[in-house]
Amino acid sequence: MTKIDKINLLRERVNAFFKVDITTKSRENDEVYARAVYYHICKILDSTMTTTAIAKTVNRNHSTIVYALNKFKIAYEYDKNFKQVYDDFIAEHPMYLKEYLLKNRNTKDIVNIVDFICNLDIIERMKFMEGVEKLKLTYNQPEYEGVL
Repeated sequence: MTKIDKINLLRERVNAFFKVDITTKSRENDEVYARAVYYHICKILDSTMTTTAIAKTVNRNHSTIVYALNKFKIAYEYDKNFKQVYDDFIAEHPMYLKEYLLKNRNTKDIVNIVDFICNLDIIERMKFMEGVEKLKLTYNQPEYEGVL
């Protein structure tokens, strides 16, 4: 799968999860949250992807992407609603968490991930673990040898 395919798939998944179209110019909370999640995960998938390239995928200006990425950490820490929707998206799509961990192997992130999992209620934790198990099954295939 090419980088462009991954980005297009991410956009489709974000649109489906939030039930919005992130290419529209709306300022509704759901759409703002969806775009922030999309921008952040684009950078996880391809850290060399420029803000201009991300902006083109959603008909925005690069400065909009820069602003959103700079505000992401603050929003995640202080906006309970944003934190919840981001965590829900990641719990439903754990492959993006895996991408992040593969590229950023540091202890602080792993502690945050463990904390994230511990804060899930039992049903969310079961869904998250099912996703992890599906990833294990996927990546234990011969064509993925050496990926993990």
